[in-house]
Amino acid sequence: MLFRGMKLIPKGKGAFSNIFLGEDGMIYAFTKASHDIANTDMSKEIVSIICHNHDCLPKIECLGLFTLPRYGQRLVYKMPHYYRLTGQSLKIAKLMEKLFDNFDPNFDLIVCGKSWYNRSMLLVDSLQDKLPEHITDAIYGVVSIALTYGNAYTLDLALRNIKQDGNGNIILLDIIFNVKAQDDW
Repeated sequence: MLFRGMKLIPKGKGAFSNIFLGEDGMIYAFTKASHDIANTDMSKEIVSIICHNHDCLPKIECLGLFTLPRYGQRLVYKMPHYYRLTGQSLKIAKLMEKLFDNFDPNFDLIVCGKSWYNRSMLLVDSLQDKLPEHITDAIYGVVSIALTYGNAYTLDLALRNIKQDGNGNIILLDIIFNVKAQDDW
């Protein structure tokens, strides 16, 4: 596929995006565009807003809205290529996934009611003394900005959503998504 005169190689399909590797070595994500923000997954947009304030978030740049052959209207995002976890980054990511998996959703619902934001903040608070501060700060920032995009976002701290950069630093790729958008994708 050609995008802006550059050949793109398909890398896969995420839950809400089609992923390509560009000739420039960068990753390009095409996400569904819609005027109905409440039912659209804006997670890459959310991360692009604060990524430069947090070393553990991917450096995502929104290139804009494009009409693409075979895909229609898509928001296009560009980011560096990140790598499989190794060493200390893998240990931290496994701990994060374990803490996330063991977080009691029933306690969570009793204490916080139905508010995803309150549940997410309770989870972040529970991680605070177990993970490096820069990681919990980044998660808190993502959740806080997601609140402005609707009330159907949820955290997903699974290993598949965490990579590392070329220096071995942990990168939180797709740690949040819009539950309502799943039905439309």
